[in-house]
Amino acid sequence: MALGWSVLGVLVGLATDLLEQQQVLLRALEAIGALYIAWIGLHVMRSDGVGEADLEGRLGFRTGAALQFVNGKAWIHFLVLMAGFGSVFGDGAMAKVALVGLNLSFGYPAVLTWTVLGAQLRRLFASEVAGRRLNAALGALLIGVAVWLLWTALG
Repeated sequence: MALGWSVLGVLVGLATDLLEQQQVLLRALEAIGALYIAWIGLHVMRSDGVGEADLEGRLGFRTGAALQFVNGKAWIHFLVLMAGFGSVFGDGAMAKVALVGLNLSFGYPAVLTWTVLGAQLRRLFASEVAGRRLNAALGALLIGVAVWLLWTALG
């Protein structure tokens, strides 16, 4: 996952170098990304409680890396990251690699923490009622993030 995430980040970073010359298009992509996050938040809010997932199968290294390229949240994350902070490290490929490396240094421990805590939270939110409440709260938070992103993209 971390490798696929990082490769995607570098590719998006390089693409944003090209897009930075087209500010109108970049702002439109930011707005579309924010609307997509709001759409996800709405669907999370409406979803049922947490169901039992099949935890027996393992995805493996290649599948975990490849899945990042179809992960809409990852694309939006990197578009927003590169649009907001892409110039902090300068222009060019090495600057984007540095930003993705910094992102990974915070993101990888966060994913590991979420994995460990997720197993604990699963027990806490195993009931249908608790799962619905959790989904409503997390969906509302996603919609809040989307509103903030739209505000910054259009403001």
